[in-house]
Amino acid sequence: FSFGYGAPELLKRNFSHQSDIYSLGMTLYVLANGYRFPLRRDILPEIPGMSPGLNAALKKACSLNPSDRYQTATCFRDELLRLMIRTYQFNDD
Repeated sequence: FSFGYGAPELLKRNFSHQSDIYSLGMTLYVLANGYRFPLRRDILPEIPGMSPGLNAALKKACSLNPSDRYQTATCFRDELLRLMIRTYQFNDD
């Protein structure tokens, strides 16, 4: 358990794959936020200069309630890829 990165339910020894989604989301949040953790875990502030879509995706991944997070890592990945493609307008040409 890494303080700050671990999902809150891990303190109660309640493990699930959504705990990993929280940890990944918090890792990405901290990296995107200049290595700064949010001051409170119950309110994840938006990262200034970050797209609303990415802020929303990170907020969902870091939800305190596991059932409010992405249900699978694949769903989280797909959302991040969708945002990246839309932002950078990648195509196969």
